[in-house]
Order: sequence, then C-alpha cells, then structure tokens
Amino acid sequence: MEKPTTLSSAIEALEASSTKLLALEADLTAANAIIAEASELQQVKAKLETDNADLLAKLNEANAQLTALSANAQTVEARANEIVASLGVPPVAVSPEPVEATKTKADLWAEYHKLPVEARNKFYQSNRAAMRD
Repeated sequence: MEKPTTLSSAIEALEASSTKLLALEADLTAANAIIAEASELQQVKAKLETDNADLLAKLNEANAQLTALSANAQTVEARANEIVASLGVPPVAVSPEPVEATKTKADLWAEYHKLPVEARNKFYQSNRAAMRD
C-alpha cells in the first residue's frame, strides 16, 4: 500500500481501510457463529453416539433374553411331550399361528359398503353371522 500524499487521499485510504475492517469484523463474527454451531453439533453427535451404543447394548441384551426364552420354551415343550407320552398319548406339535384380530360389526359393514355391488352378496354370505349380531 502506498503512502497517501495528500490529506484527502489519506482520508479516502482510511475510509477504505475502515470499510474493509468492518467487513472483516462481520466475517469474523459469522465465522465465530459457525464455529460455535459446529461445537454444539459435535456435542450432539457425541450424545447420539453414546445413546446409540446404549441402545445397541440393550438390543443385544434383549436378543440374548429372547434366545434364552426360546431355548426355555423348547425345553418346556420337550418336557410336556415326555409327560404326555408317559400317559400314552402321542405328542402334538404346538406352533403358534398368527391370529387375525376379529373385526367388529361396524368394521364389517364399512368394508361391505366399500365393495362393488357385485362382490357384496358373497362378502355378506361369508360374514353373515358376525354382521347380524
């Protein structure tokens, strides 16, 4: 930067420097805000990682309990089969099958009204007992 030779050029140079300084201060403030936000995000990330590790440990514990319960159920089933066999009755395998929740009368009627006219008779015939009560 050259030295100003006149007072007016010195004032202009000072004003230009002042403008640059204000812009730099604004940039510094923005940079500090970004740094603060990044620091907060790092803290949030660390907490999430800790929570994730805790949840993973709990999941592993629940899976271990499930495995133990499954093994216990198999032992109980085997013992029950032994008891039944000692009574002279052949054992029957018990396997839980998914059971659909029964629909209420209102649910059946709502489904009935959504059907096209051609399908309603068949639907009513197959659900007549539940729809009448």
